Amino acid sequence: MSICYYIPVKDELEYLEKSIPNLFKNMGKDDMILISIDKDKTPISIRNYLSTFEDEKDIAWFRNDGGHPTIKVVEFEWCHDFSALKNLAFEYTDKEWIFQLDADENLTETLIQQINPFLETAKGEGWDGIMIPRINTYSDLEDYPDFIEDNYLHFAFNDRGWMHWPEYCLRIYRNLDYIRWVGEIHESIEGCKAHLQIEPSEDYAIIHEKSISKQLISDEYYNTFEHHRNLHQQNIENRKRIVEAKLESMRFNSEQGFEEEDI
Repeated sequence: MSICYYIPVKDELEYLEKSIPNLFKNMGKDDMILISIDKDKTPISIRNYLSTFEDEKDIAWFRNDGGHPTIKVVEFEWCHDFSALKNLAFEYTDKEWIFQLDADENLTETLIQQINPFLETAKGEGWDGIMIPRINTYSDLEDYPDFIEDNYLHFAFNDRGWMHWPEYCLRIYRNLDYIRWVGEIHESIEGCKAHLQIEPSEDYAIIHEKSISKQLISDEYYNTFEHHRNLHQQNIENRKRIVEAKLESMRFNSEQGFEEEDI
């Protein structure tokens, strides 16, 4: 089994400095990393960082098994289509599987090291994709005290501060002609006949380190898409109904003297 870890990049150097060494250290000898950079907007700092891996010796330094997994960097011209960006991977790799990561995401060492049995199971069953749980955290939540209430996220976080856990994402898929991403924004992958869903364990998770400050900047661009504006409004209305119903239920149970464990 061979994997292409594909990461589209704009300006996320602080995340790449963690995710790329992590992949080099733990991924298989026959695997590769594919990075696509924005032709016009990727800063020189990221280009300089990626250039440090041009020599195989620089990559082998991360490993203790003599392996030399490869990294390939390609440029793209942004065309306001997130699916087109993600579909670039099909053009630049011949690996059997593609693992698509956003630039602000990382993987647990356990998932990278133990991924092959999941791939073998999926292939043996004739499944084309694998669903991965994702841990979403906000580093600056305390700086935005109204964020949860304004977005009706009262019950979105677990006791560890993870939002929407386990939020499954179909991120591993076979490199086949009939599988492609579709949709300019809030894109989804089509063509997978069926998929394997990995257990909801933090050991086998995507780590998504978010910040509200960066999300607000991204939202300014996302709001130029009508589909995003409509979907965002629908999500707000749906979450509002859920929160109001939950709060009403809690008030009723409190008045009746029920303990939470009795419900």
